[in-house]
Amino acid sequence: MKSNKLSTKQIAKLHVAKKQLGLSEDEYRAILSRFGVSSSKELKQRQWVAVESYLYKIGFKPMINRKQTQDRRANYINKITAILLDCKLTTNYADGIAKQMFGKEIINCNTNEVKAVMIALITYQKKMVG
Repeated sequence: MKSNKLSTKQIAKLHVAKKQLGLSEDEYRAILSRFGVSSSKELKQRQWVAVESYLYKIGFKPMINRKQTQDRRANYINKITAILLDCKLTTNYADGIAKQMFGKEIINCNTNEVKAVMIALITYQKKMVG
């Protein structure tokens, strides 16, 4: 049976949101009281989801850690390489897509741009197969 208790990570996320949103202690406690508790440690899983959702609605945007972004980018590049090999294309093809979409080679693209190139290649691959 899954515990109804919050993890330290979940509690920490609420405190990060509080800080990012610039909430005073009183404002933060007022939000918690809307969900029937006076402290984040009293929250049950279901309440935590509701509080988290509310914090997103009022502007909370969690920071993505740099390592996760780099890992995601590397995964996209690996997928692009696999598609290029599968379709018997060179890396110049991916660079051409990146240049057409963003005016730069894929090596100079950010994670979201690399993802867009990958999606374009997936679409191309599906057309070739189907």
